[in-house]
Amino acid sequence: MSFNIRKFGLSPAFGLRLAVALGLGVSAGLMAPPALAEDTARFNTCMKDNESVLLQQRDLVLLCLGEHSSTIDRTAMEARGQYQARDNGVVFLLEMGNTTEDMLVTSYAVIVKHEKAEQAQVFNLTPVSILPGRAVTVPLGPLNFVPEGDDLTNGKFEFGVDQVRGLKVVLK
Repeated sequence: MSFNIRKFGLSPAFGLRLAVALGLGVSAGLMAPPALAEDTARFNTCMKDNESVLLQQRDLVLLCLGEHSSTIDRTAMEARGQYQARDNGVVFLLEMGNTTEDMLVTSYAVIVKHEKAEQAQVFNLTPVSILPGRAVTVPLGPLNFVPEGDDLTNGKFEFGVDQVRGLKVVLK
């Protein structure tokens, strides 16, 4: 069986992901994906080349990020967090800073565990956009474990950042 992805205006890399998702596999005559490109220009080309009425914009963003983003050392992120009571409940308020000089952070995971919680909770954030040298504040919730009273402010919790990915900023 042959599947010509170029006929539909899709990149070989996107076609490979589509074939795998459909269970066609590499034996369907698809070309191998190009070497990983990890910059904003190639991401933008992916978006432009694969635009389709069949794909929602968010889905296309996620596919192109998956194809063109690369791992960023998590130590390049500065993170602070605390539990905070709000009118609509308790959240874990995260401040995430990107200390890189030329990488746009596009996704990351945060792991939070209060000492009284049975297990840690993982928050996967994608797609996001944190420019180099900038920080964002993100309320994480809903929480599996909601601290109350002194447990809300005593600081007896741990959290960490993992799986940071991004794109090298390339301007034309």
